Amino acid sequence: MGLSKIMQDKIIKITHNSSVTKLAEMMKESHVGCVLVVEKIDSSLPIGLVTDRDIVIKVVANNIDPETITVENIMTRQVKYLNYKAEIHEAIQLMKDEGIRRLPLVDDSGSLVGIVTVDDLIHEFSEDLEDLSEIIEKEIKNESKEKIHSRRLQ
Repeated sequence: MGLSKIMQDKIIKITHNSSVTKLAEMMKESHVGCVLVVEKIDSSLPIGLVTDRDIVIKVVANNIDPETITVENIMTRQVKYLNYKAEIHEAIQLMKDEGIRRLPLVDDSGSLVGIVTVDDLIHEFSEDLEDLSEIIEKEIKNESKEKIHSRRLQ
């Protein structure tokens, strides 16, 4: 299955020179744990990525006033991308190799079109696992029916 089926196309962006306070407020309002960092809001590709964990580890845990530090100072700069047409297993492999939980997705022209997260992948696989579980349950029911039918034949 392709990533386009499970990607989130609601992309939250913030400029690199915004305060961490503004970032935290934006994350709260949008109910997200990750924001893509851009030079200008209309930029297509991010220059970085920042997570709620970055705020905790790099700002709060160091007693830094979030109003005095910019997003640029805490963002991850080496953002990895994948084409939205890629298969799920490609995303999993890249995320595993790079140790990342979020992966921006681009189209053929390199424009940002979405993001996929480990949570998205877990959700997708949990639905598949539920379907597999139902197969087992139905097989057991079928076997029980066959036992009843064979007893009647005896």
